[in-house]
Amino acid sequence: MPPIARPPFPLRSSVLIPATAATLVMLGWVRRAEQVSARPSSAARVGDVALQISFGDRSRTARLVVPDGAPPASGWPVVLLLHGAGGSADQVLRTTGWRDVARRERFVLVAADGTPANESRRARFVGNMRTWNSGVGAGLSTGETTAFAKRIDDVGFLLALLDTVSARTRVDPKRVFVAGHSNGAGMSYRVAAEHPERFAAVGVMAGHLFDDAPRTLSVPVPLVQIVGDHDPLVPMNGGPVRMGRGATVTLRPALDSPARWAAMNGLASAATILRDDSVTVRQWGAASDRVVVRSYVVKGHGHSWLWPNSGERLPERLVGPTRHALNATETIWSFFAARP
Repeated sequence: MPPIARPPFPLRSSVLIPATAATLVMLGWVRRAEQVSARPSSAARVGDVALQISFGDRSRTARLVVPDGAPPASGWPVVLLLHGAGGSADQVLRTTGWRDVARRERFVLVAADGTPANESRRARFVGNMRTWNSGVGAGLSTGETTAFAKRIDDVGFLLALLDTVSARTRVDPKRVFVAGHSNGAGMSYRVAAEHPERFAAVGVMAGHLFDDAPRTLSVPVPLVQIVGDHDPLVPMNGGPVRMGRGATVTLRPALDSPARWAAMNGLASAATILRDDSVTVRQWGAASDRVVVRSYVVKGHGHSWLWPNSGERLPERLVGPTRHALNATETIWSFFAARP
């Protein structure tokens, strides 16, 4: 979701003040990435804590949720969670239900923060939005102060963040997943496309695969996509989209991204429709295949993340209507959990 300049309607900010340095120091999690031991600990760091690492010339932040008790012999599964433009790690945890699923299903959850437009000021939804550098043509977050325009190495940051987490608790490198919404969905596509060897599957809602993505993946990676057919920011038929007072951007059709991802995995070009009622489910690849690409199109739904207890909604004129035909968090986790 792109920056919004002086919206003509009241807007309740869903974001979030980052944890202060003093709080992080008290938690014992402020440290440079290179200061963290690369050797996994046998005992998990239990809890829900702020994490800060130094990457490049920036201090980057995230939120880490680790189950209590000892990890399994193979290590904890991991979900890397990426917010949309204007959001934050705290916001995406509060409004998507991923924290509850992580505790119930016992996996490590890592919610990362993008970079605000003005890095010397506090991030805000209106006026100083966080964004991800999700690649060329990946959506609307491409203004002159965005992470894309500043060429921030978010791929490198996310990989360093995963390395830092694996140095703090035992994780299963074969069960690392990435999920994101909107601009965070685009970032999920990008990090997995550029480093498919690091991810067991990808889950996205309402985002775009970047234009210059590789034609093939060196390692096959399954994907699940969720999109609303009334999403004004990820239009089903593609075309020009304008956000607020920003520039108009021409976007690809919503189903172009999973179709291209299927081709990158060497799957047949035609998808099979598995269901067509309040939700249309398409799948590239057979159920018996090791890798599949699946798309859920929610009829009548717009851009918002589908979790019934969110309680936070942007105006319909901006993001379209909400139709709770499925729970996006549970749908994506079920897809991840089925990947051996």
